[in-house]
Amino acid sequence: MALLLSNHVLKALQLTADDSIELLEGKLRELEPGFLDIIYSSTGHNELLNLAKNKREEIVEIFPAIISIENWLYHQLKINETVIGEIVHIPKEILADPPTDAETTLIRAWNSNQGKELLEKNEQKIKKEQIILIWTNAVNQLSLESRTAILSLLNVRKKIRSIVYQPPWLEKSTLTISKNSRLIEKSSAYSNLLTLAAQEESVRWRFLGFYRILERGYLNAVLDSINQTFFQAPKMSIGNAEKILSNEINQLVELVKNYQLKSFFEQFAQEVKNLKKNGNRYVTTLDREYDTDPRKKDFQGAFQKGAFLCYKVRCSIVHAGGSSLIFEHFEDGEEALLELVMPLEQAVLKYLDIDIQ
Repeated sequence: MALLLSNHVLKALQLTADDSIELLEGKLRELEPGFLDIIYSSTGHNELLNLAKNKREEIVEIFPAIISIENWLYHQLKINETVIGEIVHIPKEILADPPTDAETTLIRAWNSNQGKELLEKNEQKIKKEQIILIWTNAVNQLSLESRTAILSLLNVRKKIRSIVYQPPWLEKSTLTISKNSRLIEKSSAYSNLLTLAAQEESVRWRFLGFYRILERGYLNAVLDSINQTFFQAPKMSIGNAEKILSNEINQLVELVKNYQLKSFFEQFAQEVKNLKKNGNRYVTTLDREYDTDPRKKDFQGAFQKGAFLCYKVRCSIVHAGGSSLIFEHFEDGEEALLELVMPLEQAVLKYLDIDIQ
């Protein structure tokens, strides 16, 4: 049985396609750990043996990383339990073995038609600061716009020179998209909004970008509420809808209630409290605006206050909503948003049915 490995892999291992599996096994046992910075362990050996016996149909992309990282990063992409892709970020210096899943992904990429691109010109070592992306055929469940949005979340596809804010999920390994996610809808509106938000370099405009995703959800939330209550109490249902639509804060609160986002806005209110305690002037002024706003009486709960404060931050950035709070007037505004953007982003991911663990 012929070895089904790519010619460049066979050449590196000093084998030919006509050699036996047993000879390949022997070659692998002789390799020093970290061969070409690709093969490190017995798991890697087994992956290469499987590839020698079974051809895999996958789409492999290899391109330069947009940021330097210190350690290997690996992400698995899923729709429910179906794996649709894997991503490996190669660090600027290889000081440790990659995670096991990253090693097997490296080997599969190396064995692909694009695999020679992984190596330096002398073909003795892997190129540093590269990104490997492998799609399975199951990725066809996602539109191109949705794929771009997901890759933007993970700092894979961005046209930027530097990044001020690094989201906490970059250190996580598995991104799962629910089959009911809004990213799988026929409309690409949510995917396009998520791409714009995730690709934003400035934390100020990143905050606004993620907020706009919730803005789009306002009318969906009102419609869902009507659908659930109209036939039981049509007059009350319409009355509640009119109240919600009467101002934007009510719309945001309704969205938070309907889509189980309360904990994120409770966290938002807590972050404001923490920043105020630490003397942040922007947040101190933000909280004062809440205290003096006559609408405060309708937003007394923790999540309601968090939603109200989030709306006020949005208004301070775009100079809207009758707010006297102007973001640019505060030197510590960016510092505050580095903390406040996190619960907002997590709320948006929950709303879009994206889970990152």
